[in-house]
Parts: sequence; structure tokens; C-alpha cells
Amino acid sequence: MPFDPHQFLLLWTAYVLEGAHLFGVTATGDGKSCMFYFALIVMMYFGKHGPSPCGRSWPKNPVAIIVLPLNAIEDELGPKLIALGLRIVIINKETLARGARAVWTAAGDPATQLLLLSPEILLSKSFEQLLNTIFALRVVLLIVDEVHLLLTWGAAFRKVFRQIGLLRSRFPGKVQIIALSATVMPGAEVNDICASLGLRAADLRFDRRCNLRGNLVLERQTMTSSLDGPDFPDLRWMVAHNLKAVVFCRTIARAWRMCSYLW
Repeated sequence: MPFDPHQFLLLWTAYVLEGAHLFGVTATGDGKSCMFYFALIVMMYFGKHGPSPCGRSWPKNPVAIIVLPLNAIEDELGPKLIALGLRIVIINKETLARGARAVWTAAGDPATQLLLLSPEILLSKSFEQLLNTIFALRVVLLIVDEVHLLLTWGAAFRKVFRQIGLLRSRFPGKVQIIALSATVMPGAEVNDICASLGLRAADLRFDRRCNLRGNLVLERQTMTSSLDGPDFPDLRWMVAHNLKAVVFCRTIARAWRMCSYLW
């Protein structure tokens, strides 16, 4: 690896290699995306060179499926995985529009190691056909990033998120789940997500790390202008200081007016 991984990521990887499902909660920027491939790389090695020290074995050409909520995450993550020498295929509406047949052919290629999917792909006929091939026997990991969206977006906005929990039952062999988030609250949220994914406490390793970011400062400012008007002088400081900022608006109309003003 071109970097030294955090110790907790190595511990999480060990949990997965021992056969447990993993539910990991840690801060944004802590390196959660390393879990997309850490365990897989070890499985790939022992799949070719014999049983692992813990006595487990994997296919000679294992593959992991990563379900991501946004195409932007797939586009950002793809080049990083390729730079590590991993063979990946990204399947979403945009890549299929550029050549669906080539995408699905690449997905079923024995050399493919990582499949990055949008949740909507899980309901497609082509994905069902892929699972009816030898590809399904190669799948060892189902990784769900931003897993808290199963409860929020899955309720109404993108109900297909609820299908993620049903995916594991569609594979003939044992497929382990890695669920990752930075914002899952303890208690009911964790229990509801585990129920949605079909995870039992006896088979699960749950690890919650502190998600406090020391470089973030909360500041409250009083707005002196109306939010319903065309001008927002209270927000000009973001432009004046040339900052990268995110402004959350309750309506699309208000967001459009703010963008027009700040532009």
C-alpha cells in the first residue's frame, strides 16, 4: 500500500477475514473506503495460494460488490481503486448509457474484482441475469457505504435502498456484509439497519468510533435579511473569503435564489 493504514482498519479487516459481518461507524475522512478492498486483497491472495491461517478459504478470483448512493462517489473512488491495481467495473445509469453490453460483459469477466453499483441496478433484469451465472459463486463481500440511508432515503425518496438487504439471499454461497457510516445513531437506528440487512448479533462485529472532527467549528449567526427575498447579503462572506461552503435550503426555489445571488 502507498500509505500506512490506521490500526482500527486492520482490526476491522481481521474481523471480516475471520468470517464476521462488520458494521463500522467512524468519522468522515478516517479512511472507511479502505474497507472496500482491504479484506478482498487478502482473500485474493489466499484464494490463489491456499487456505488462510484462520482456516478459511475463498474462490481463486473473488469479487466484492459495493453499493454506493451517488454516482459522484463512484467517479471519485474509481480512479483510486484502479491506481491500486484493482480491476473494477462501475454500473450506473451513466455508464450503461455509454455502452450497456460492454459494461455487463466486463462485470462478468473473471478478472473483475470490484463491482461498484447504484442501488437501482439491483432491480435490473441484467443484474438478475448476472447473478444466474458463475459470477454469483465468486461474490464474497457485499459492501454498503452510507448505510444510514437505508432508513432515510429508503423510506420514501429512493425506496430501492430497501432492496439492498435482500441482496445477500440471492447468492448461493456465504456473502459477508460490510456496512459503513459516519452518522448512525446508537440504539434504534442500528437495530433497524441490522434488521433491514438481515444481520444477527451473533454474526456481527459492531464498532463505533468517535466521529468528532477537531478541525470543525460550530458558529451561529443571526440572519438580518429575509430568506424569502432575492438578496442574501448575510451569505456574502463565503464569497468574499473564497471559501468552499455548503448551504442547505429547505426548498429548491430558495436554493436557486441563493445560487443566483451568490453567483
